[in-house]
Amino acid sequence: MDTYYLINATLRQLPEMEKLWSGIRRISQKISLRSDATPEERAQLITLSSRLKEINNDLEINMEVAFSNNHQGNLRSALTEDLIKFNSLVKQVTKQLDKTIYQTVSLKYYT
Repeated sequence: MDTYYLINATLRQLPEMEKLWSGIRRISQKISLRSDATPEERAQLITLSSRLKEINNDLEINMEVAFSNNHQGNLRSALTEDLIKFNSLVKQVTKQLDKTIYQTVSLKYYT
């Protein structure tokens, strides 16, 4: 079971996260040239950020299952520190991204 979760993380989750990072980076670079996001870009960033959070949470859960089912007991000690750093970085970036996305939203009230 531990092998399945390692393979899943390596072949599915991490590459998908890299694609999401790439999309976020591409859109962010466009926005930085203009200093404000279009509604479409904002929607794309929300979607990408949400998906990144979802996969990051799944990765945390799945790796805990892998650690718990690793009969040799060597997996947790080898990967825990790097996994914690990675998960923390993703959470910090998505939190900052959310602040940026929602900070630039302006509400217009019509009376």
